Amino acid sequence: SYYYTFIEAFQSQRNCHRLYPQITSHRFSTQLPDKTTDGTGVVTAQHKDNRTSTGDIPADLRATDSPNFLVSSLPAHWRCNKILPHAFTVVALGDVCDGVLVTVMAGNDENCSAELRNATALMTSRTARFNDLRFVGRSGRGKSFTLTITVFTSPPQVATYHRAIKVTVDGPREPRCEYTQHTCLLTWNV
Repeated sequence: SYYYTFIEAFQSQRNCHRLYPQITSHRFSTQLPDKTTDGTGVVTAQHKDNRTSTGDIPADLRATDSPNFLVSSLPAHWRCNKILPHAFTVVALGDVCDGVLVTVMAGNDENCSAELRNATALMTSRTARFNDLRFVGRSGRGKSFTLTITVFTSPPQVATYHRAIKVTVDGPREPRCEYTQHTCLLTWNV
């Protein structure tokens, strides 16, 4: 009976594609039959209602270029090496077993591989949560990072989230304006 239990466990892992990946030329897995977005990258209300019934999937999901994965939204502009306001989450729409490694990489044309902290997570109930993801590298003035999410199934699946977040030293701040400088000069001279 122990022998059969071991064989069943091995076969269930094989069916879930949890074995360590081999390098292949496949970039994406097959598409899902249903349409999950409305064309703008935001998940449609009907699909969101179907998915949020599980409870752990956040309601503000964004589409990636892979039809098998959704990601939680990120702030448009953020300060480097500062914790995000909420955990970054990757949601698998297909069958991905628990314990599969998920990594996030960031880059753009100026900084091809930005430094990230805590950029690995494990898939649990088709959800990978990056609780303390930090962007240490900066995206550059007026530039945003593109995130590359790799799910190490066999074969590995890759999803890309374009123009995900702008990371600068100062983070978001009030724009400088001529009016405030003139106001300060007028009050100083009086």
